[in-house]
Amino acid sequence: MRVLSMTPAGVPGFMSVVRVEEAVDRVAIGKIVCDPVDYEQAVERIRGFVRSERPHLVLTPNLTQLRQASRMPEVASAYRSASMSTPDGWPIAALVGRLARRRGQRRVTGSDLTPLLCREQFRIGLIGGRGDSAIRAAERLRGVNRDLDVALIELARPEEVDGPASREALLQRIVDADLDLIFLGVGVPKQERLALELMPRLDHGVVLCVGATIDFLAGAVRRSPMWVQNANLEWAYRIALEPRRLVGRYAVALPYFLWEATRSMLRAQVGRRRAWAADA
Repeated sequence: MRVLSMTPAGVPGFMSVVRVEEAVDRVAIGKIVCDPVDYEQAVERIRGFVRSERPHLVLTPNLTQLRQASRMPEVASAYRSASMSTPDGWPIAALVGRLARRRGQRRVTGSDLTPLLCREQFRIGLIGGRGDSAIRAAERLRGVNRDLDVALIELARPEEVDGPASREALLQRIVDADLDLIFLGVGVPKQERLALELMPRLDHGVVLCVGATIDFLAGAVRRSPMWVQNANLEWAYRIALEPRRLVGRYAVALPYFLWEATRSMLRAQVGRRRAWAADA
């Protein structure tokens, strides 16, 4: 396994340092690390994580999370600890593909990865979402796969996640549920903080930080049509739905991404020239 440290850099266990179970090149961009995988590879690796005897963390970075990781130590720490992080945003996917020299690298989104995993016979927990989204998402997932064991549903209201006593009780319920897959959808950086507190308490299972995925599954938030996703315009669709919340985020995140992408490409070119010179 090689880590391509460039810092500042189709659908089918808890660590303090960057490592991975398989021989897959990883790409570091700023404070995040990303794996150049497709959906089939991601699902297969998560199956392996479930079978292992230690907990794992899976993240799905986009532009805003790249920026947040540069400013929020808990988000950066989560990426350092992740067993796998898949490129959710298309600019991240394009940069990862270029740096890893993987042609045709596509997005591997938490919103598509979650229902793929829920086609299998896992014991899962849904934590978060707006209102009763977790309940409705569970109903829809059970309707698609009767063998899916949704063993824990937690609405995880903001006051519950923020309150020390209620937060501790929430964490203990998650641990006691003995889950294969734990889907956290309480938003960045709360879900990353929750994951970091949860991981040392688990002896197995996979924690996935999936953002708005639970709301998408429940139908509480509309996801963009497939043609919009295929045109790499899902970000614009979401901004149109929630301009007050998202315009500011993207206005800051995009210039930061361009800065990090430029630095990553320059460092990659320098690294290749040095490698060629050493081989000459």
